[in-house]
Amino acid sequence: MAQLFVITIHLLLFGLQILLVPLWYLLGIFSSKVRKRLVFERMRQSTSTDRADLSFEISSQGELEQVAPLITDSLKSGLIVQLLYSSPSLNEVIIKMEKQWPLQLFWKRLPLLTLFPLNTPFTSNSWSWLKAPRLFFCRYDFFPELVLLAKLKGAFLFSATLKNKALSGFAGFYHRGLYSLFERIYTASPMDVERFKSLGIKSNIDFYDFRQIQILRRLDHQMETLRPLEKLLEVYSRDQRLMMGSCWPFEMSVFESPQLKEDIAQQKIALVLAPHKLGEDFLAELLVEARRYIPDLSPTIIHRDGRVELGKDSSVIISLLPGVLCEAYSLVDHTFVGGGHGRSVHSLLEPWLAGCEVYCGPKTHRSTEYDLIFAQRPDMIHIVEDPSHLYQTFLESKMKEVLLDTEMLKKNLNEKYCKIMDEFNA
Repeated sequence: MAQLFVITIHLLLFGLQILLVPLWYLLGIFSSKVRKRLVFERMRQSTSTDRADLSFEISSQGELEQVAPLITDSLKSGLIVQLLYSSPSLNEVIIKMEKQWPLQLFWKRLPLLTLFPLNTPFTSNSWSWLKAPRLFFCRYDFFPELVLLAKLKGAFLFSATLKNKALSGFAGFYHRGLYSLFERIYTASPMDVERFKSLGIKSNIDFYDFRQIQILRRLDHQMETLRPLEKLLEVYSRDQRLMMGSCWPFEMSVFESPQLKEDIAQQKIALVLAPHKLGEDFLAELLVEARRYIPDLSPTIIHRDGRVELGKDSSVIISLLPGVLCEAYSLVDHTFVGGGHGRSVHSLLEPWLAGCEVYCGPKTHRSTEYDLIFAQRPDMIHIVEDPSHLYQTFLESKMKEVLLDTEMLKKNLNEKYCKIMDEFNA
């Protein structure tokens, strides 16, 4: 009943979407945003394929990261893959992938405004383009055309979560109908398995976060780019190192701690700051906030090109090295991840899979990664209510000598991943 209701609703929305196509073109005359989207959707790949082995629908860079191992490993095995995507932020990476896998990887931009049953120079649809027997979704893109395709294609859903969603009443009824359309669901956290079961979705539900494979593969390949940071940390034992990854200016109250100030002065601690943004303005703002607590703070700065600018306070290191934060976490055993005192905490999986104890602010309501770590190792994730309490929490935590067997974790994750890939290739 719930499934029939969802299909009916999306059929009606699908029909309305088709009727609105002329209106979108009319609005495009007056609205630059609509016009930009129309141009985006009309750009087509120069080559096409009459068959495909796998099709993926991806909404953003984050969702691509979730299923990247599945896509790359399928391409390496010689399969033909189609990517349907909706965000312009993916343009650069998908064009790069297309060049790397010519005649194997094919892409199409999701027609949100130009959807029509017939392909014309001004309209398009997804169902006539998709050639694979099955469609794989990541997380939450439930536009009418895609919902109907999920039913027709026996779709799989990856990184599914019901966190912060109503599981009772009308919303629960709708969600039950929606998720029952999928033949198989892989959840974003162990807690989500129970949430789906409580919703009434009990068959073919399993937990597996595919981004873990992506992170582990990055950690296996240390980069020469990290050498300046490695060299600076060599004089400190691992229990004397604390990193603040993706940190923000409002988290610089960490320097309010008298004990931290003393240990910095005596070089008993190496505090590594990896700002969330690497621009000069953001760095200046970070330093202004830090100097509210240590007015003459003079940190060592590793610039984007690897050049090291030595400061008087050499035990405070600011790393502006781009694209290596995930790998940098392997250089420490304790990491604070920023964002949790602002809108929402950033990626917690990267430092944890590197073997770190992880600290973060209280804003974890959007983070399924927090749920994942807490479900498996609650002793390795710490909520710090105020950044000024971070250093004391770190001192107390490191005395417990908590360890993560990263080799065993990697072995278990890879074994399960191989089983899933065997299912894909069956």
